[in-house]
Amino acid sequence: TTKNWTMYYFDGTNTQHLADTSIIYDNINLDINNNGEVVWVNGNLSDVNTFEIMHYNGAVKKQITTNAYYDTTPRINNNGETVYVGSHGIGYQVFLYDGSSSNPIITGGQNFTPDINDNGYVAWGRDYQLNIFDGSNIEEIPNPLNHKWSSNPTINNNQEVAWQIYENDQLIPPENPSDPPVFVEGDYDIFFYDGILKQINQDKLVDSNPDINDNGWITWEGFDKLTKKYTLSVYDGTDIQNVSSFFDITHPFNPYAFCPKINNRNEIVWAGYDGHDYEIYMASPVPEPATLSLLGLGLIGAGLRRKLLK
Repeated sequence: TTKNWTMYYFDGTNTQHLADTSIIYDNINLDINNNGEVVWVNGNLSDVNTFEIMHYNGAVKKQITTNAYYDTTPRINNNGETVYVGSHGIGYQVFLYDGSSSNPIITGGQNFTPDINDNGYVAWGRDYQLNIFDGSNIEEIPNPLNHKWSSNPTINNNQEVAWQIYENDQLIPPENPSDPPVFVEGDYDIFFYDGILKQINQDKLVDSNPDINDNGWITWEGFDKLTKKYTLSVYDGTDIQNVSSFFDITHPFNPYAFCPKINNRNEIVWAGYDGHDYEIYMASPVPEPATLSLLGLGLIGAGLRRKLLK
């Protein structure tokens, strides 16, 4: 059975078919900027060396990488600059495409999921730390004690970064010395950096896929391993609010289906499974009380619905 996704492009008036690909993994291999430029990965799942970065400016579609690398996770800013990860079997490198050519920002090591803002700052996860490139130098922010695997950073135009870090499994000493240690399974939590490292949350959920806007608001999804449900949360710089609880897992792709995004109006969109298929949802803030109200509660655009073709 061949599994493919169909990608569509909506310009505000018309919807057009842009590409068919087997490797659009939710939101990590697809991005669009405010000028309508889109980047994505195209290739054949049977050979990762065929993975190349594609670009569409609203009129012309072109391939911006031509190499034997495994190219993935592109992000494009509003100046048309694109960052992505490329690997040729020895580590994962971060590349910057300036509109005419690609050059590595860092080589060697394990580098993942870069993001770029409109000032050309690039953030990515590298093993046990977060890296930030300012156009000349790389700043390294080590993980807190007992944490590893910094990943999925998102950087806003104020150079503020939100990302997820995995907290290691722990053995907690018991209150009664005669009892065995208590095993606590590790999970991902959300962190924030603006020159000072701050942990946003600490719970029993697997918190992932954060997104940050220029107001410093952060949204992310949290997976409860006991109830098998997702929770969407938003942090407004002071408090964490729950936006919605989602349906039970009933579909093989459900664990990767939600991927929230937040704009500078503090509006949030995400994909949710309604028990039949995937739909696009939206939430917007209301002045009083300071909570989020769900809008639409259904499909915003048919072209945004992900379909599994067999």
